[in-house]
Amino acid sequence: TLSAAEIAMVRSVISGYLHVLVDYHDLRTRRSGNVKHMDLHVTVPAQMTMKEFHDICDCIERDIEKQMKNTQVLIHGEPCHPPCKACELSRGGDPCR
Repeated sequence: TLSAAEIAMVRSVISGYLHVLVDYHDLRTRRSGNVKHMDLHVTVPAQMTMKEFHDICDCIERDIEKQMKNTQVLIHGEPCHPPCKACELSRGGDPCR
């Protein structure tokens, strides 16, 4: 598994995207040689397009890689059920900040 500091950094990066995500959960980490693997589930507004979701995942992966080299990130997306408060938020702009 990753160190507590590494996991805290990953959580911090993901939390930086909660303005476009509903939440995240089931973060799992492990190490294989010098490669750090992590996977997680994110809940997204039901109306989010696949392209928007993919772009956000790319940004999260990029931001983690900037702070921690040799990473492999797998993000599983789930729509909110039923549509939640986040679905009422207006979308637009650059999701990567």
